[in-house]
Amino acid sequence: DPAGANIQPLSTKYRGSIYWTYGVTWIEEPNIRWASRWDSYLHTSTADTNDRIHWLSILNTILIVMCLVSTIFVVIVRVLRRQIAQYNIHFELSKTESLEAQREESGWKAVSNDVFRAPSHPELLTVLTAAGAQIFCMVSTTLCVSL
Repeated sequence: DPAGANIQPLSTKYRGSIYWTYGVTWIEEPNIRWASRWDSYLHTSTADTNDRIHWLSILNTILIVMCLVSTIFVVIVRVLRRQIAQYNIHFELSKTESLEAQREESGWKAVSNDVFRAPSHPELLTVLTAAGAQIFCMVSTTLCVSL
């Protein structure tokens, strides 16, 4: 209560402005070092530093990754089955048809020519592959060390 304040009860018919005030008292704590002045704010119950592992978050991440991997696996299996079936049909037809039908390439047979072909810029491929491997290793190491 500020000294000498005119305090009156508020009625429902009052249409004026209401001014809200508050007071702050600053107390210096001489026992706290300058470097650790933010510790009381940073070490709350949700951001505790006692190296607790959040098992629920880890389990949730693992489940999400497994769902994504299984979805990709199902898609790849369906595509492979369809491609193999088309290749088998084509192979059976090529046994009975002429030499011209055998030259027509489809499915994995067409891809096999591109797989074993040398890249047009092997130096660039080497540099990009090495840089990607280095970034992957550094991210993995950082994640392992942070746990």
